[in-house]
Amino acid sequence: FLNDGWVPYEQRGDLLLDADLAISMAPKSLETRFAFRTRLLDYLWCGLPMILSEGDELSDRAGASGWGTVVTPGDVAATAEALRHYAESPSARLEAQQRIGICRQDYRWSKVVQPLRELVEEVPAAKAQPVRIGSASAEIIGTVLVDPKELVRCSRRMVARLRGEHV
Repeated sequence: FLNDGWVPYEQRGDLLLDADLAISMAPKSLETRFAFRTRLLDYLWCGLPMILSEGDELSDRAGASGWGTVVTPGDVAATAEALRHYAESPSARLEAQQRIGICRQDYRWSKVVQPLRELVEEVPAAKAQPVRIGSASAEIIGTVLVDPKELVRCSRRMVARLRGEHV
């Protein structure tokens, strides 16, 4: 089965759970290098071995961890060989699935938000550093001006949400 049309978001899980392999190709570009192909997280969730074009963070990890085969964008022969390999070797699919089972824990929300949680928990304790701009006093965060008191209130609400508390 090859899906060449759009699949509604609510139906993606059913489609992927019926699949044996996932293929995701992207052209080599600056955008690809800094992209995070979130559809690959769906593939991980479903335990699908993958054939991926090289050039982004997740394809680098897939190749290094063995939960996918990485090919050069546009290399039809290498893509066909990877497809043939998975199609003819149930043991290769099983090995990739086992490796996926290990690494997909790294992409659970509880783990990926941990650095943000730690950062946000530190914010209320941090001493605000006011900066005078004209007659206004505000803290500069990136390019956004934020009132330090509002920053603390927002941070506390975010921490409570991350802890699963009703806000």
